[in-house]
Amino acid sequence: MRTLPTVLALALVSASSHAAEPPRMLLAIGDSLGQGTMDATNNFWATANAFLGRVYYSLRTVEGVYFSQPFYDYSENRIPPYSIPTNLAVDGADVFSIEGLEYGKRVGSGVNEISPSLLADHTIPALFEDDYDKVLYPTNRIAGRSMSQVDSAIWLINERAPNVGIDKALCLVWIGNNDSSTAALGRGGETSHVPARAPLPRRAGGQADPFLVDVLRRGQRGIFVLALYQRRDREESDGPR
Repeated sequence: MRTLPTVLALALVSASSHAAEPPRMLLAIGDSLGQGTMDATNNFWATANAFLGRVYYSLRTVEGVYFSQPFYDYSENRIPPYSIPTNLAVDGADVFSIEGLEYGKRVGSGVNEISPSLLADHTIPALFEDDYDKVLYPTNRIAGRSMSQVDSAIWLINERAPNVGIDKALCLVWIGNNDSSTAALGRGGETSHVPARAPLPRRAGGQADPFLVDVLRRGQRGIFVLALYQRRDREESDGPR
């Protein structure tokens, strides 16, 4: 296939017309929108043509941009695995996992703890177990420690950028979709009616607050209601503070 090297080159090389000035490093932290997931699939074609790729293509017309995508092949293997990515977004990420944290109440705990499954913690591609390994590698190998999205971004700005002569960085953060959807809809399957989080106030007997039920019904009809939420007027939420 001849298209793959061309796509990779577009993402890895700064615009030559702006080579006289130091390029700006473009980074991203986030979820599937940043990684470029399409139809629940990640591959180099989808990622190169997704939102962040379009931002890069636009920016490079006005200034030099240092940007690298962690591309997958059609079997979702990382290619090439040793290129250092600046797009750190991972499909399925939420506001906790970008820092390597598992949301405690989702797993029956009151504490948000570091989870190895949300970190790049393998030193060779043959050992990759999840998207965090595949996307963030080899930042963890070079830094010599397990890395979250945020860890990798800090390392890129503090260590990588100066080493390649870059003193400016632009970091795009898109996060929160998975937090809101799992809070409202759960994880799917047999328990799809059970929220992965429980942010909605409930009354005795487990009944949802009538006010919120009305809001949800209006939303289903395309009528959206914005109202101030007064905690003192309602029972304490057992969701995130």
